Amino acid sequence: MDDTIISGTSLTILERLDNLMGEESTILVDLNDKKEKSEKKKAKKEAVVDTDNKKIVEIKTEVESLETQCRKLSNALSNLRTDEFKDLINVLNLAFDPDTDLDKMNTKLPLQINKRDKKIEDLTNEVEKNKKEILECEDSISELGIRISEAIQNQKRLIELIQLSRSGDVNKTRDEVVSVLKNVGFDDNDAKTAAKLVMFPEEELIPFFKDSKLDDINDDIFKQTIDSMMNDDGFKEEKIEEPQENHEEVKEELKPEEAKEDETVVLEEKEDTLNVLDNDEVFIDDFKLDEENAPISLDELDHTFDNPLEETAVTETSEKEETTENEEVTSDKLSEEEAKELLRGIGKTDSDIKLVDNLLSDYTKTDFEMMINTLNEYGVDLKKVPLLAYKSGITNFTANLDTLNNYGYELDGSELEKFSATLYLTLPVDFKTNLETLKNYKFDLRKNNSKLALKVLAMDPKKLVENIDLLLEYGEEEFIRSDVSVLACNCKDILERILFCKANGIPYYEAKNDKVYYRAFIYDKKLLDELVEKKLDLNSVVTNKINNDNLSQIVGKEYIELLDKFYNSADYVSGDNASNDEAYFKYNSIVNQINNIFTMNGDVYVIANMLYSINNVKRNLMYLVNNSSISDKDMMMLAMLYNSHQSLEEMNQYIQMIEG
Repeated sequence: MDDTIISGTSLTILERLDNLMGEESTILVDLNDKKEKSEKKKAKKEAVVDTDNKKIVEIKTEVESLETQCRKLSNALSNLRTDEFKDLINVLNLAFDPDTDLDKMNTKLPLQINKRDKKIEDLTNEVEKNKKEILECEDSISELGIRISEAIQNQKRLIELIQLSRSGDVNKTRDEVVSVLKNVGFDDNDAKTAAKLVMFPEEELIPFFKDSKLDDINDDIFKQTIDSMMNDDGFKEEKIEEPQENHEEVKEELKPEEAKEDETVVLEEKEDTLNVLDNDEVFIDDFKLDEENAPISLDELDHTFDNPLEETAVTETSEKEETTENEEVTSDKLSEEEAKELLRGIGKTDSDIKLVDNLLSDYTKTDFEMMINTLNEYGVDLKKVPLLAYKSGITNFTANLDTLNNYGYELDGSELEKFSATLYLTLPVDFKTNLETLKNYKFDLRKNNSKLALKVLAMDPKKLVENIDLLLEYGEEEFIRSDVSVLACNCKDILERILFCKANGIPYYEAKNDKVYYRAFIYDKKLLDELVEKKLDLNSVVTNKINNDNLSQIVGKEYIELLDKFYNSADYVSGDNASNDEAYFKYNSIVNQINNIFTMNGDVYVIANMLYSINNVKRNLMYLVNNSSISDKDMMMLAMLYNSHQSLEEMNQYIQMIEG
């Protein structure tokens, strides 16, 4: 810049323009910083989920082992009495007391099992919370990617505008110039001031940019800038060397056509976000997210028996042999640098890799290549696979994808990328259980827009069943069929808004092309508050707890506690099977009585405008048949009313109709 005097206001604006055209643009730096924070948070939560899932498996395995050992020991001791061996015990001073040991197992072991079940429940809740936060991070990362893309396009327009201004050939109107400037963050006043500098550049803008290297920004350099910005990992700090030849088999080059497809997917996702009728991302359940998720060690659990097992002595020779074997195995494991090189070969950057400790430390090169070959067979973009999946293995991913295929569902490329975290983090047993639940209720996993609602499969299986029964018993079966992803939401809150709209004559859905679409305010309370111009406090839905408290006033707490035991068991979702032939015939007899009294409409029984989930009724009935000796009449009433979302008035109405 020469000795031309530039006013303070103009200088501030010109310096701001200079910043906005460079790689250190405050807009781009801020967006990339936010994106990086979301990516780090996601990686952290994935690590916690991985740890907690492993801990759950460990505790479940321990519980199974304890129960198996208890059964075997109980069978062995049940036919023995201490007094039968008193002489031998006294002579040899044996610590042998079958009666006491049996009593100890029968009293102490259930407490220990309950303690572990509580640990499993706590860990499962934490996993669900963190999985929800991971999905929210993915949404944030996707949104920021779109905003970064837009910011880069706006930066390009600004550069072109300043280049035209420097050449003295601004072929744009004042309004067009102001629009470009406002798109890069200028307010109305500053945009007008800056527009004047751009349209009349001779006195201040041209002298300011006289020594600038702005002319060097050509299309090739700008393309490199875009590629750098659009990379999932933000600005690259250093150039990564090309992988060596022996790793080329796991590297996939991203062709220009593929890059365009990725960009199209991002834009399509943006359109989906704006279109509430087809969107599944607006459904966010109300979870409190906990940053502190310290894994619970099994060492912290009390042991079932007071005396620890004695450790077996190891001879010096065996120690040496074991050490030699370990050294041989360890020597085949990938070093840190080898692991980095392999990960670079599939598109991961150093800034990615350093987010997760000890990546591939348990892998040999052969292990890694086998995993990559498996992923290639599934058509997965290796770069999009979460690092935690590479660290922990892809068992969940492949098992869940196979389960989807077995149930007749296939993911397209964009869905596979979008829901990769769901596939990697969801336990296969929960994934399959949820698919089976949808099948039993005859609901399709596809939404109105033909996309798969995979978030539903990441739910706690019991919560999925609860949400289905809740919506069915309030007459909203059509809602589920039109948008199955609603099941992954806070269905009680959504139902509250539907009931409010019904009571106040507010249209809350519309039919279009033989499909039903629910309006945005059904999913978002703030929108409904804005519509009615007041903050609503909605609390009319009868929850399971309210329902069962009401029922206990009629039948007493004993029967509610019996069914609560079933509800809190691991068998609740899948349901009991008949324990014997007598139970089987009794169950079918009561079902026939119910079918003669009630009308069946889809998945519900109907009587006097009251709806009862058929699956809920049959689950309750089978458990009562196996575990209760009450009369058929009482058994039918309990099966119908437990967890039925009925008010006390509706329950009494039901009883009067049945008895009448």
